[in-house]
Amino acid sequence: MDCQNKKMELEDAVRELEATAQQQLRGLANQSEAAIEAAQDKLSLAYGKIQIYQQFVKGLANDLVRRVGQTRSHLKDILIRKEEEELIQRQIQNQSHGNASLQKAQSLARDILNLSQSDLDDIMSADGDSIAESEISTDKRLDRKWNKKCEKLISGKDDFALPLIELFVQKIEERCELLVKLQQTAS
Repeated sequence: MDCQNKKMELEDAVRELEATAQQQLRGLANQSEAAIEAAQDKLSLAYGKIQIYQQFVKGLANDLVRRVGQTRSHLKDILIRKEEEELIQRQIQNQSHGNASLQKAQSLARDILNLSQSDLDDIMSADGDSIAESEISTDKRLDRKWNKKCEKLISGKDDFALPLIELFVQKIEERCELLVKLQQTAS
């Protein structure tokens, strides 16, 4: 009997230990679930901030490219206007000096090609227009290439802070150079 009592006591003790262990395991599982949920919430928040940061950088890059393009375009407009003014001045000087040979050559070209004076003037100035257009398309291509570099850095897995800063500084310096040229040209 004594043996049976001890056996029952031991069985009761084992059951209590099992119940306590199960309770502790449930508590640990609940704590783990809460910790995982908190970590997921923090991860989602961090991911959202990264998305906003990437939108900011892309927006800043696009705005910088747009402003550089505007400055470049404004500078080219001023240079073209100056060239046109210089051309008009030369034409006035040539006309006032009675440059007969130029007028004869133009008259002969108009007669041979059966063109009006305005058609001849368009042909004479067409080369400058195509050069300006090719410069604009080259500039746009370079701007697109710069934007792609920027996006590649942002979406890459490597540390992009310093290369991105260098890329932005490069574009900002380009705009500063254009603004200096614009000021020099305007004055």
